[in-house]
Amino acid sequence: MRASGEEFPERSKGSGSASQPDPGRRDPQGVDRDARGRMEEKARERVNEARGSVSEKRATDARQRPVSPSPAARRPRWPIPLALLGLLALALAVILGVTNRGRSELPDNFSAVRNISGTANSLLNPDALLQGNAGDAVLTNVPVTGQQTIRVLDSSGDNARVLDERTLVSDGTTLGTAANTYAINRRTMEPATDAPAEWDAQPHQGLAVGFPARTEQRDYTAWVSDTQTTTTLRFLREEERGGVNTFVFQADVQPAPIRDQAVLGSLPLSLPRDALQGLLPSLPLSDEQRSLLASALPGLPDEVPMSYTSGGTVTYWVEPTTGQIVDNSRQIIRTGTIGGPGGSSLATVPVYNVDTRFTEESVIAAGREAADRRDSLNAAGRVWPWILGTLGLLALVAGLLGLLLRRRPQPVPRVPEPTARPTGRPVEEAGPRRIREPQPGQPQPPYRGTTQHTGPYREAGQPQAPAREE
Repeated sequence: MRASGEEFPERSKGSGSASQPDPGRRDPQGVDRDARGRMEEKARERVNEARGSVSEKRATDARQRPVSPSPAARRPRWPIPLALLGLLALALAVILGVTNRGRSELPDNFSAVRNISGTANSLLNPDALLQGNAGDAVLTNVPVTGQQTIRVLDSSGDNARVLDERTLVSDGTTLGTAANTYAINRRTMEPATDAPAEWDAQPHQGLAVGFPARTEQRDYTAWVSDTQTTTTLRFLREEERGGVNTFVFQADVQPAPIRDQAVLGSLPLSLPRDALQGLLPSLPLSDEQRSLLASALPGLPDEVPMSYTSGGTVTYWVEPTTGQIVDNSRQIIRTGTIGGPGGSSLATVPVYNVDTRFTEESVIAAGREAADRRDSLNAAGRVWPWILGTLGLLALVAGLLGLLLRRRPQPVPRVPEPTARPTGRPVEEAGPRRIREPQPGQPQPPYRGTTQHTGPYREAGQPQAPAREE
């Protein structure tokens, strides 16, 4: 025991010095314990410096890294198809509108046949008159029937050549015929302005064979074929006729000289004085006129001249959308004037006073045709173009607005600031072995492994071996 005490004389200086490490001593493996501690401390410092430098580099890179611009706003894909659909709808609306314009015109194959019936209040039979047959020369209150035909003979662009033909029959005997051909504008039904030169058509003014589509509630100008003049068609009212709503127009035609050569050709331009003498008792004349004519007959020439005027009242029931005439009522009064000496007028004789109108069957047929054509015009010409035009415009506007919009850029995530305080020292490579840093505030367990310098680690309380002398 004494030898041990002599070998370690520092231990006898006090109990407190036994736990103090001797900076001049070495451990059993010959390694200076102070040097080892400094090495471990230095290693920890290097690791901390390396970590701080890495964190600092990352933060610096995050700060210096150019902020990438937000991804380029891509145009959405739906506006282009939507805009194309809008253009297609607008094109279809225009096509339907143009098609409706064609349907609003008088069709180039138009043909309407209407049966008429009425009464001849007073009717002069020219053949019986010329033969001196007093009993059959003047007919009164005779039922009459007939037919009116309006059909397109030719068409060229907006123009058409139309035939208006009428016949009147009483008890199988044709009382009169009238046929007129007109060149008209198919849309306005007014006279054509650039009709082909080869068309054989009668000049006229105003409406001659019908009303335009989209007839308005206003006055129109109509042509009077007998007198080759115009008259005013006044709008009166709306009225249902033939199962459809119609506009009613009426014209009061004032008596005027007949200039239609076809009508004049059916009437005698003169009467034999002897035949007139025999007809005098049966002629529908006033007593004053009959007396004046009787006294003037002996001084008249063998052929007594005759002149004629025409007037009357005409009423139309027109379906406004198509302009088609559903019903027609007319009273035509043609009056013959017996001329006297010096161009004087001795008496006026009603040679044609006839009331006619469409038959009930013709009114129903005309109303049905007008309703069918009206529905077709409304569907193809107004409803669908408006619907397609509105939807197409909305789709086009929405598509154009969509093309101007851009997607909102996605936010770029921000790199968090480093929590470790940079040391400012250069980054050094750390060894392949990761050294765990001691956690502050917690006791560290004793190291039980071995190192290449010290060998087994001594636990606290074990006696230290004497240091070997080098």
